[in-house]
Amino acid sequence: MGKIHKGETHITIPDDTLVLICGSQNSGKTTFTKKHFSGKYTVITDEIFEEVIKHHATVLDNLESLARRTTDIFEERVTKASKENSITVVDAAPIDFEGRAEMLKVFKGLHTNIILIVLDVKYPTLVKRPKKQVDKKKKQFGITPISDQELLLNSLIILEQIKKDQFGYRVNHAYILSERDIEKCQITFA
Repeated sequence: MGKIHKGETHITIPDDTLVLICGSQNSGKTTFTKKHFSGKYTVITDEIFEEVIKHHATVLDNLESLARRTTDIFEERVTKASKENSITVVDAAPIDFEGRAEMLKVFKGLHTNIILIVLDVKYPTLVKRPKKQVDKKKKQFGITPISDQELLLNSLIILEQIKKDQFGYRVNHAYILSERDIEKCQITFA
């Protein structure tokens, strides 16, 4: 396992890096990705899921089959991007350690460096995020985003991982950004 950085607001991303953005739903992963990684190759999971719903769904699909198809396309795009770009950014790495470990097994050997950026947005802030975001997801995907109980669980999982420093499995650096750190964060490319 690599080094864990807490409270650092300046992150340098070297070439040949896979950047994983991790955080609970409504923590601002896509907004953070678009703000800091404009011009870099990004894989945005919500956009892939929307594409699957619009162009690949059949009447026989259920949420599980749609999620599986989304995962397949996601893996194809990250693999392709990693071969063609020196920096690849994934905007929704799994919150749980086991989920990230499984994902990274698929991407083993694609990049020399793996950097994990965790948006540690606490539960009270998550539930205050605009209701229109929830309505937009309902309209886009036809599904209800996760419940308040799941948001709380995700928030607690991230906190527990920070306490135990369970960010391993080939991660060179893990940056834990509090809500205040997210606002101040500056990213440069080496």
